[in-house]
Amino acid sequence: MQQRMTGGLVAPDDAVAKNFSLVPAVNGRWYQAQIGLGNRFSLVPFPNRDGRLVMITGVRLHLFDRALKLLKAPPERQAIAKAIQQGDSAELNDAMRKARVIGAIHRTSKEWLQHAQGEYLSTVPLIEIVKIGDSSQFRTRRIRPSRCQGSARCC
Repeated sequence: MQQRMTGGLVAPDDAVAKNFSLVPAVNGRWYQAQIGLGNRFSLVPFPNRDGRLVMITGVRLHLFDRALKLLKAPPERQAIAKAIQQGDSAELNDAMRKARVIGAIHRTSKEWLQHAQGEYLSTVPLIEIVKIGDSSQFRTRRIRPSRCQGSARCC
């Protein structure tokens, strides 16, 4: 994300991109790599007519199919990019919602706070822990690093 900011693909005041640092991994490999590699939609921001970036999730087959039908495009990255470029972000956002396509329009922090969802989320805690009852203390086991090296399952 920070590379995209440096390259001018994401606005320098984008709070999400500026603070993005989490890279979850399983055995040293990015955990989404298995479903994302080779996918024409996966984690790719596409510019549209009004200059905004759009990301559409098509990592599962039914989501991929919905997105292609919405865009009326063959499953080729260039065709997808061309289809996205033809509309503006508001039109595409509404069309994605109606067609149940999962995606997002990149917004600045200010724009996000003006959006209904951003406005609501700004009023609730980022993380909330609610105690639902009493229980004994949960004890975790220590995992010795030598038992986990090179293994997908550690126990």
